[in-house]
Amino acid sequence: MQIDIGTNDGVRPEMTVLNGDGLVGRVLHASSRTSTVVLLSDPASAAGARLEGGKEIGVVHGVGEHGRLVQFRLLDSTAAMSRGGRIVSFGSQHARPYVPGVPIGVIERVESTPGELTRIAYARPYADLTALDVVGVVVEAPKRDPRDAVLPSKEGSR
Repeated sequence: MQIDIGTNDGVRPEMTVLNGDGLVGRVLHASSRTSTVVLLSDPASAAGARLEGGKEIGVVHGVGEHGRLVQFRLLDSTAAMSRGGRIVSFGSQHARPYVPGVPIGVIERVESTPGELTRIAYARPYADLTALDVVGVVVEAPKRDPRDAVLPSKEGSR
């Protein structure tokens, strides 16, 4: 996806891109006036994530599916994970490419993975990755991890 801001506006590669609903992706390339963003739903995309209210971490991968779902691979195969669970960004070292605490999505289904070292779920992203209009780029990370503070209310979940 192309956006109409670039290095003249302080945008650099490996910055978080979001909208009012949640995580959209990251800046891949920035020129003086435009930037290329790789969407969270892109199969080449991956972001550190965690379950709401806990310390269980994993990785969200794009799976295509027209932006409707992302895969969440929980690194602890014994941790509880269920439909309706909410996922937020874990953050990256030095907050690049992802800042912590950005809402990612709601788990729709959990796959059975007996004998595996990880658990797999599929989540519906908060951001409608198929109909983006206004997005923002985080040019400076928050001073502290907001944890679950920016998740929408449970009633506000789509």
